[in-house]
Amino acid sequence: MNYNSDAAESVVSVGSLLTDNQVASLLNLSVAWMRKQRHLRKVGKPHVFTVDAVFIGDVPRYRSSEIKEWLDSL
Repeated sequence: MNYNSDAAESVVSVGSLLTDNQVASLLNLSVAWMRKQRHLRKVGKPHVFTVDAVFIGDVPRYRSSEIKEWLDSL
Protein backbone atom coordinates (compact mmCIF):
# COMPACT_ATOMS: atom_id res chain seq x y z
CA MET A 1 0.00 0.00 0.00
CA ASN A 2 1.30 3.45 -0.83
CA TYR A 3 1.05 6.10 1.78
CA ASN A 4 2.77 9.38 2.40
CA SER A 5 5.61 8.26 4.67
CA ASP A 6 6.82 11.85 5.21
CA ALA A 7 3.36 12.82 6.43
CA ALA A 8 3.20 9.71 8.59
CA GLU A 9 6.58 10.50 10.15
CA SER A 10 5.56 14.06 11.00
CA VAL A 11 2.28 12.89 12.53
CA VAL A 12 3.94 10.10 14.52
CA SER A 13 6.64 12.38 15.87
CA VAL A 14 3.97 14.46 17.57
CA GLY A 15 2.62 11.36 19.35
CA SER A 16 -0.92 12.57 18.87
CA LEU A 17 -4.33 11.03 18.65
CA LEU A 18 -5.75 11.12 15.14
CA THR A 19 -9.33 11.51 13.94
CA ASP A 20 -11.08 9.34 11.35
CA ASN A 21 -10.57 12.20 8.89
CA GLN A 22 -6.84 12.39 9.54
CA VAL A 23 -6.29 8.63 9.24
CA ALA A 24 -8.45 8.42 6.10
CA SER A 25 -6.46 11.26 4.56
CA LEU A 26 -3.17 9.59 5.44
CA LEU A 27 -4.35 6.35 3.80
CA ASN A 28 -5.99 8.10 0.83
CA LEU A 29 -9.28 6.41 1.73
CA SER A 30 -12.70 7.74 2.66
CA VAL A 31 -13.94 8.48 6.15
CA ALA A 32 -16.84 6.12 5.39
CA TRP A 33 -14.28 3.31 4.85
CA MET A 34 -12.76 4.04 8.26
CA ARG A 35 -16.14 3.95 9.97
CA LYS A 36 -17.18 0.76 8.18
CA GLN A 37 -13.92 -0.96 9.16
CA ARG A 38 -14.43 0.02 12.79
CA HIS A 39 -18.00 -1.32 12.68
CA LEU A 40 -16.99 -4.60 11.00
CA ARG A 41 -14.31 -5.14 13.61
CA LYS A 42 -16.72 -4.39 16.45
CA VAL A 43 -19.25 -6.98 15.24
CA GLY A 44 -16.61 -9.60 14.48
CA LYS A 45 -16.87 -9.57 10.70
CA PRO A 46 -13.88 -9.69 8.32
CA HIS A 47 -12.01 -6.39 8.16
CA VAL A 48 -8.67 -4.99 7.01
CA PHE A 49 -8.03 -2.12 9.42
CA THR A 50 -6.87 -3.66 12.70
CA VAL A 51 -6.00 -0.63 14.83
CA ASP A 52 -8.16 -0.19 17.93
CA ALA A 53 -9.79 3.18 18.38
CA VAL A 54 -9.36 5.03 21.65
CA PHE A 55 -12.70 6.54 22.59
CA ILE A 56 -12.90 9.91 24.28
CA GLY A 57 -16.53 9.81 25.28
CA ASP A 58 -18.12 8.49 22.10
CA VAL A 59 -15.52 10.04 19.78
CA PRO A 60 -13.00 7.61 18.23
CA ARG A 61 -9.32 8.53 18.00
CA TYR A 62 -6.30 6.52 16.87
CA ARG A 63 -2.81 6.56 18.34
CA SER A 64 -0.45 7.78 15.63
CA SER A 65 2.22 5.29 16.70
CA GLU A 66 -0.24 2.39 16.21
CA ILE A 67 -1.21 3.70 12.76
CA LYS A 68 2.48 3.78 11.78
CA GLU A 69 3.03 0.24 13.10
CA TRP A 70 0.01 -1.00 11.17
CA LEU A 71 1.22 0.65 7.96
CA ASP A 72 4.72 -0.77 8.43
CA SER A 73 3.24 -4.27 8.83
CA LEU A 74 1.51 -4.17 5.43
